[in-house]
Amino acid sequence: MKTIKTFDNYFTAQIWKEKFEANGIHCFLQDENTSSTMRFGTWPLGALN
Repeated sequence: MKTIKTFDNYFTAQIWKEKFEANGIHCFLQDENTSSTMRFGTWPLGALN
């Protein structure tokens, strides 16, 4: 597993994830549930792996 990019915004991360998957690259968002439910103070969380 390799981190490709980190995000401070869940919505931006989701857009990138969809772009990767549309091109056949399987990926997931690390800490997706945490960053989507806790909107404040989660900027270091969330990475595209």
